[in-house]
Amino acid sequence: MNMREGSIGKAEITNILAISLVCIGIFTFDSNSLYKEGNLAYIALPVSLLFAILLSFFVWWSNKKSNQAGLLEMIASCLGESVAAIYKAVLAISLAGTAVAPIVRFMKMMYRYVYRTDYYSIAFCALIGIIVLAMLGFECIGRTSNALSAVLLVTLAVLLIAPAQSYEFYRLYPLVKKDAAFVWPQMGEAFMGFVSLLLLPLCIPNSVHGLNNLRKPIVIAGSVSLVLVFATLFCISLVFPSSLLSEQWVPLFRMNTLFEAEGFFERTEKLMMFILMVGCILTCAYAVFGSSRLTSSVLAQKDIRPCIAAMSFLVITVACFFCINTDKINTYGNIITIMRLCLAGAITLPALAAAIIALIRHKKDRRTLNCQN
Repeated sequence: MNMREGSIGKAEITNILAISLVCIGIFTFDSNSLYKEGNLAYIALPVSLLFAILLSFFVWWSNKKSNQAGLLEMIASCLGESVAAIYKAVLAISLAGTAVAPIVRFMKMMYRYVYRTDYYSIAFCALIGIIVLAMLGFECIGRTSNALSAVLLVTLAVLLIAPAQSYEFYRLYPLVKKDAAFVWPQMGEAFMGFVSLLLLPLCIPNSVHGLNNLRKPIVIAGSVSLVLVFATLFCISLVFPSSLLSEQWVPLFRMNTLFEAEGFFERTEKLMMFILMVGCILTCAYAVFGSSRLTSSVLAQKDIRPCIAAMSFLVITVACFFCINTDKINTYGNIITIMRLCLAGAITLPALAAAIIALIRHKKDRRTLNCQN
C-alpha cells in the first residue's frame, strides 16, 4: 500500500490549514458578485469561515466523544456504510472543486500582471509544483507549509500595511444598497471550500497521529485565518468603495499599485503577490492530495499515485478551460454557483447529522452505564 500519507504534527497541520483557508478567503471570490450591491464582503466571508470552523470543531468534538476513529467511521456507524462511501466521493469532488479556484487565480495573475504568455505554459509550470508536492505526500505538503508560513504571513502584512496612508473609513459604506440576498451565494461557495479543507484531516486521522492532535490545529488555524481574512478584506474596503471593487479582478493587487511608484517597496508588489501565489499552489496541492486519497479509498486502490496524477491533470485542465472561456463561464455562473451550494450541503448535512446522532448515542450509553452502577 502506497498512500503517501506519512505523519505530521500539530504545527504542520495548523500551517497548511491556515494557509489554505486564507487563500480561499482572499483570492477565490468573485468581486463583481460580492461587491455589486454593497461593501459587505469583510463581514460576509469571515462569517462564512466562522461557521465552517464551528461546524468542524463540533464534528471533531462529537467524534471524540463517540470514540470513533475518524469522521468516515462515525458516518458509517451512525448513517450506514453506503452513506459513508457516498460521502467520501462527494467530499473528493468538493476538494477537487476547491483546488480549481486558487489555481485559476494563480494562472490569471501570472497571465495578466506578470508574463504575457499563453495559459497552457503557465498551467504546465503550475502542474509541476502541484503534482510534485502531492506525489511526495501529505507529510511533504505539511512541512513545506510549515517552512513557508512565516514568509507568507510577513508578505501579507506588508501588503496590508504599505498602503495605510490611503485608508479612509467612509469607503466601508454602504454595506448594502438594496438587498443583502446578493451575498448569500458567495458565502455558500466560500463555505464549501472552507469546510472541505477543515473536514479532510478528520477523514484521515492516522496522518495527524489521531483525532486528539486536531483540536489545537482547528482552533489555532481557524482563529488565525479568521483574523487574516477579515483584516485583508477590511483593508481592501478602506482603499476602494464597493463601486470600484466590483470592477476589479484582484482587489489586493490593485490596492498595492498605490505604493508602487515610490517608497521602500517600490515596484515590488508583483514579487509579493507571486509569493502569496505560492500559498495558492500549496492549497491546491493539499486539496488534490485529499481528493486523491478519498478517491483511491472509494475505488479500493492501494496506490494513490495514479489518482494524484489523474486528479492533478483534471484540475489543471478545468482551470485552463475556466481561464480561456471566461465569458462563457460567466454566462453559466448561476449554474456553477448552484452546484457549489449543493456540494456544500452534501458535505455538511451528513457530517452534522452523524455528529448529532453520535452525541445522542453517547448520552444514552452513559445513562445506561450509570443505571447499571
